[in-house]
Amino acid sequence: MINKARHFKKNISLAVGLLLFSANIFGQTITHPSSGTSSSTITCGTTYNYYDPGGVGNYGNNQLGTLTLNPSIGGQYVQIDFTTGPFDIEPNGGGCYDWIEIYDGPNTLSPLIGTYCNSTIPTTITSSTGSLTIVFDSDGTTIRSGWDADVSCSIAPGPPPPLVHPSSGSSSSTITCGATSTYLDPGGTGNYSNNQLGTMTFNPSIGGLYVQIDFTTGAFDVEVCGGAACTCDWIQVYDGVNTGAPLIGRYCNGNVPGIIISSTGSLTVVFDSDGGAVGSGWVAEVSCSPTPGPPPPFVHPSSGTSSATIICGTTYDYYDPGGAAGNYSNNQTGILTFNPSAAGQMIQ
Repeated sequence: MINKARHFKKNISLAVGLLLFSANIFGQTITHPSSGTSSSTITCGTTYNYYDPGGVGNYGNNQLGTLTLNPSIGGQYVQIDFTTGPFDIEPNGGGCYDWIEIYDGPNTLSPLIGTYCNSTIPTTITSSTGSLTIVFDSDGTTIRSGWDADVSCSIAPGPPPPLVHPSSGSSSSTITCGATSTYLDPGGTGNYSNNQLGTMTFNPSIGGLYVQIDFTTGAFDVEVCGGAACTCDWIQVYDGVNTGAPLIGRYCNGNVPGIIISSTGSLTVVFDSDGGAVGSGWVAEVSCSPTPGPPPPFVHPSSGTSSATIICGTTYDYYDPGGAAGNYSNNQTGILTFNPSAAGQMIQ
């Protein structure tokens, strides 16, 4: 096992005066709870040793504990530096048997920054809100030596945590205009899973600005079937606050999205995966644009009757039921009525 007590055990043969000097520099020791929930106030200006529940030994099996670290001074930000000592938490291939999760705030309802073990080792993590909350969970088999990190306060906030698309259900996020957030599929830094269906709505923090998702800044890997029709795994982006808003497009590896800007302010994204192959998903950037995007195209219904209001002064693309990239199908009968937004105007 790696000797983790780098700040104290390495000094065991030194004079007492040097030991006292070292303890004065590094201040107190924080040990993560093996169960339950606790909190600790970090005295800004002091650096703490932060250990897993095993302290300088190994952590145990079946441990589940939560620790919240709060700065002693408002306007400062808790920082955990995992690069200053060993880190050894049991992995599972590319995943984790044992893990720590770090949240950007005072509890586990705060945004998740990341999940870590030997497959994904953390570096220096700084809160963007002030506090950090850490959950440690070990299973019932192999144990490891855990971690020895430094905890202190930073005068500068960390970057906002990535926005992770929900694997099920619906959620929303307010985009702070002027900042750029990373946006990940439900798998986060790993692959997404089978049979996921989740919806996420992005709203701008400032009225009159428009949410923008840039899929060109990172990888995009969503399983393709049916070419551009994307009949296996897909994301659909809507130009508004819910899935009742106009559909901008459906995307997968057969129809990779570029930069999508709302014409209304908000964007709603639905992700759906089937039970077959999975992919690494996407890494995109979300921000606000001062100018609206183009209005989404109209797609003729494949059956039934619908209507659409044309905002006078705006030009729209209008597609058959197959959409922009696909063919229409056999035996389709649909009716679409266009109405002008202003009386006395004529549809063209």
